[in-house]
Amino acid sequence: MAHIKDLPTELHLLIIPHLYLSELISARDTCHLWRELILVAPLPLHRRKLLCLYDTLSSIPAFQVSRRLARTHVRPGFGAPQRQGYVDALPQNASEEFKSWILEWPEDAVVGALWPALQPSYNMSEEIFTYRCDIANRIAATSFVPTTHTLMFSLFSGNGSGPASVIALPLFDEGNGWTHWVVLSGEQETVDTRGKKRRVDMRGVVFSKVRGADGEDGYAEFLESPSPLDCPSSLLPSTESPASDETSVDDVGNELFVSAGPETWGPWLRYLEQETRKMQSRMEDAGVWCGCASCRR
Repeated sequence: MAHIKDLPTELHLLIIPHLYLSELISARDTCHLWRELILVAPLPLHRRKLLCLYDTLSSIPAFQVSRRLARTHVRPGFGAPQRQGYVDALPQNASEEFKSWILEWPEDAVVGALWPALQPSYNMSEEIFTYRCDIANRIAATSFVPTTHTLMFSLFSGNGSGPASVIALPLFDEGNGWTHWVVLSGEQETVDTRGKKRRVDMRGVVFSKVRGADGEDGYAEFLESPSPLDCPSSLLPSTESPASDETSVDDVGNELFVSAGPETWGPWLRYLEQETRKMQSRMEDAGVWCGCASCRR
């Protein structure tokens, strides 16, 4: 064989699922064959979702701006062992979407100020939203170890919902007293439309919480990302739901997925898309980006 393209298609499809996200992104630029095969290869479910998210964000100009601004503020040393150590320090049953994002997301593809390896002092507003002193990074830690908190919230105020006991991680401050948090582990009891009580998995949900004048966490909690109740029922843990026709398992028990899109994302990945689109709107409102054809040229 003179070239890897001479391999049978079946072998290509065996190789591709073993590539990590960054490798998949690079592999698509090698040749048209790999670009086409990656679209249909049986990638692990979490990786297909991340690849879909990366492609979605890449079409939003604010994402390109935020990753360019953050590039010089990413601290070295957050390699595979450090990423794994960060994940190992999370609750054992933490959101799989969040853990896969930590393990595989490209370090030069920062969304706003959301990345553990950013300098703790990084403030995106200093360079783009100069009229606001916010978006201060809180997910970063000096030793790449997450600082989690056990909290009690009533995140769903309607439907007769009870309080939720969760383990959460602060993401960033908005500068006006609000902090964004992601739920790593926890459930909440709620009541469905038929009046039946059910437990809702809160993992991956992001909410905002206001700080009091004394700097302590205060009041008025509310959801920032889509509720788990808005996700497809197939994404909620259930022993009664049959497996999707698009899902299979490989020889070592890894779940494989042929196609994935925003409709299959859980709250964490949907939050990242939502925050990117918010950045785009804020950039346009601040006059630092114009989407008209003339300005794009």
